[in-house]
Amino acid sequence: MTSHEYTCISLGWGWGSTGCRRGNNHVVANRLENPARKRCCDGGEVYTLGPQPKSTIERNLLIRHDAIPNELGTGGVPPNAIYHDNGSGGWTDKWNVIMGTWNDFCAFNPTGGLYGLDKRGFSPRVCPGKDGQQADCSIHYEHNWLQGSFASRAGGAKFWGVNVSNNSFVPAGATLPPAAQAVLAAAGPRYAAAPTLKRWPPPQTHVSAAPAPSKPTIFADVGQNGAAYRLLVDGEEWMRSSGSLAVYTSSAWDLNVQSAGSAEQFSGSDSVGEYNATRWTWQTRGVRLVTSIRQYQEAVVFSLQYPDGAKGTAAKTSANFTGHSACPSANFPSFSGLSNKAQKPGSLGYISWGGNMCNHSNVPLLASVNEPGVDTGGPIVLYDHHNGSTVVVSSLTQFMTAQSTINQQLPFGDGNEAVFGPGGELVELPPGFTQEHIVYCGRHGITQTMLGWGARLRSATGNVQRIHDQTLTKLGAWTDHGAYFYFFQSAPPFPHAANVVLQELADYYRSVQLPVSYYQLDAWWYAQGGYNACLQRFTPNGRWFNTSLQALQTSMNISGWSLYHSYFCHDSPYWKANGGNYTPVGTNNNASNMTGSIYNLPSAESSEALYTEVFTEGLAQGMIGTELDYEHVDWDSKQ
Repeated sequence: MTSHEYTCISLGWGWGSTGCRRGNNHVVANRLENPARKRCCDGGEVYTLGPQPKSTIERNLLIRHDAIPNELGTGGVPPNAIYHDNGSGGWTDKWNVIMGTWNDFCAFNPTGGLYGLDKRGFSPRVCPGKDGQQADCSIHYEHNWLQGSFASRAGGAKFWGVNVSNNSFVPAGATLPPAAQAVLAAAGPRYAAAPTLKRWPPPQTHVSAAPAPSKPTIFADVGQNGAAYRLLVDGEEWMRSSGSLAVYTSSAWDLNVQSAGSAEQFSGSDSVGEYNATRWTWQTRGVRLVTSIRQYQEAVVFSLQYPDGAKGTAAKTSANFTGHSACPSANFPSFSGLSNKAQKPGSLGYISWGGNMCNHSNVPLLASVNEPGVDTGGPIVLYDHHNGSTVVVSSLTQFMTAQSTINQQLPFGDGNEAVFGPGGELVELPPGFTQEHIVYCGRHGITQTMLGWGARLRSATGNVQRIHDQTLTKLGAWTDHGAYFYFFQSAPPFPHAANVVLQELADYYRSVQLPVSYYQLDAWWYAQGGYNACLQRFTPNGRWFNTSLQALQTSMNISGWSLYHSYFCHDSPYWKANGGNYTPVGTNNNASNMTGSIYNLPSAESSEALYTEVFTEGLAQGMIGTELDYEHVDWDSKQ
């Protein structure tokens, strides 16, 4: 609800000594914006009157975007977010996100009377609940997130004798905590029957996605040639393609692949749901391609197939691509940043996960995205700041070889296109290779849309359960780079420091009942040589340990270790030249990454046998997981 002139949601009756004898009322998960406060000098987005024991105002988004003029003698004072008027009682205001310019985030009129509260601050209060029985009529204001300005005070609530606790003031421009973002994303219409909205769980609890509306939330408007398409969300264009299909085969680009026949319409159902679809056949340099666009209730799926396979598809070698720069070997799908929606200031935000260390990128406006060379195999999210509509774009099949990028080095487009396709490092695609991407749409904010997207992926792949991996399901303590207990490239502060510190950590966590199940040991735990912790042997470093990991695991009473490793040292005993069984591939002497030191990798022929030996050693020491780091640097330097 927006732009109302007085209160928005009002509950209760009775001034001072008059009680309505009603309670258990709940104002939950509403999005209320821009009250004008034109009709009177009091009021707020949520207004209460009289005693209402066991009632709550919770998980609402109360936001005032602008300094709206006020009328009728209010003296230019802005409205209140929550206003408990005369005789109000029995309320708990919690888990609300309150943003913008207000007179107060919670104002209270402390009238005298049987259920009112005078300035002496008598508390707790009692009042008649249902059937006249006595009930707690105190007011509690707790666990709310407040971001903005409040004219009546720098903080605190405008009343006496009310319990105010654990509220968080978030600085202007700062990112809201995840729990607050979940409240913000879920506030507003949910297209669900009223009984399901009676009580929502607290922010830490999973919230099920609401049922989809009857008509498609996202629609693919496709042109005749199959390379020109637009994606409409509730009838409004969000994204459009560049209009041509570009494919890299036979070690060359065809920037305008031609259709080899007319479009074919078909329909069906699969694990994602029922669909209507259109299919096209293409031909380029003797390579046959088949594309299709499938329209579902809440999603559109783009499919690119090579029925006979293809050679010479390593598009990354076609230009001066370095480091992480991605270059998919086809642009199906691709979306230009010039869509109608993207050009409206403040309309679309953009989130992606990719690049070095899978960094999170959050840009307020899609049209301003400028990320040359940023690549990801993960999802890309577009969201509307105002109504919660959200779109997720990701691979649906071939997750390990799918690639997406916004890359100004690509030989097609305007440099601001989001391009999806097979990875540009693949030198050959086998017959029948099929790459599919899904565009999933939701109306209920980023969190709920991501949950729905994940459900569709699990359904499509048949993965309904997580793999049994303790590093994903149990609490662990990590000694990664930057952690407080990170032993690396320095003399031990005392002999066998790792033994002592890890044992003391385990004892301390147990004393405070923190159930740490496993410990991650980073690039310091193993026998090593040279800079950047190359691996000589997958056994404990004698500088830090004087006992085995098995013995330490037993004394710490933990389930095991997540054991890190990266490069192999050139003098490692695994290599034949040093008495081992395996042959290394060239050396990596990349000064910008490893300051001139020399590192080795196993040859392709010996790789499986070497890692089998290494991980067998790890399992014997209590290893439950491993991190294989810096492989992208090795690949980029060796290809």
